[in-house]
Amino acid sequence: MTTEAEEVSSKVTSPSTGRPAGSVRVEIGTSKLATQAFCCQVAEMANRAYGYPRLSPPEVSQRLSMGDDGKHANRVLHLAFRLQTTDGEEILVGCCSSTKQTPWCPRGCGHWGLLVVAVEAQGTGVGSALVRAAEQRLRLAGLQSVQIEYEYTRGDPDSERLYAWYEGSLGFSGGGPPGYNEFRRCRKKLKAPTDEDEKAHSGSCAGRRHGASPSPSAATAT
Repeated sequence: MTTEAEEVSSKVTSPSTGRPAGSVRVEIGTSKLATQAFCCQVAEMANRAYGYPRLSPPEVSQRLSMGDDGKHANRVLHLAFRLQTTDGEEILVGCCSSTKQTPWCPRGCGHWGLLVVAVEAQGTGVGSALVRAAEQRLRLAGLQSVQIEYEYTRGDPDSERLYAWYEGSLGFSGGGPPGYNEFRRCRKKLKAPTDEDEKAHSGSCAGRRHGASPSPSAATAT
């Protein structure tokens, strides 16, 4: 499944893809992408964004292989690629996991996490594209709600930014105002999928099957 970000940095269209240069495409990773170089690249991007070791290459490989089950997969790793030039070259700019059922969420409540945006791509719509893709997958799977978690410390700039985005722009609720320092568990309801959603999903999957493969080797290791 692939989705397109609304945020683009250029109106110039690539003849090879039909997409604007600067646009973001999100796909579900599979073991076909799990080369040693690509797994190292994803891990390095995540660890740099988090500021500490968060993923190892073997963990990335394992997460990618989960996508091999297709629509039957429980947890998958979404990958965001930005179309860099009009010749169709793409670079890796982010990742995010989505899970239909976790041990800590109630039945019917999906989950997304491990939201990573390459440091140099932050603030350009990549995170929003990943969230849309993750929540669309959960909606199409028939889930009624979604849960996320994050650490919050009052007055910390990063915490305040995440609080404003998660519990403001994205519409999650943590059950009340945050305390001084806490682990926030937040949920929101998901809209039921429409016929248009189903058609768009089928079309994007078909387009991905017949389209060009991404170029992991062209992505900047971050």
